[in-house]
Amino acid sequence: MGEETGTLDEMLLKVADIEERQMRARTKTLVSLVAPAMILVVGAGRIHGDRHIAAIFRMSRAIH
Repeated sequence: MGEETGTLDEMLLKVADIEERQMRARTKTLVSLVAPAMILVVGAGRIHGDRHIAAIFRMSRAIH
């Protein structure tokens, strides 16, 4: 259609714009879904690490 009317470049730019907007929306959705999961993972790792450090301090006190 764009080729027949001589507006192929305009049509391709419109398609590229639409695709870019859709990709941005998908990326934004993905980030909004992944971010809370990452917070939970980091928090769980922190708790796990804190438990190990506490155990090391308890063992250190028992030795001295």
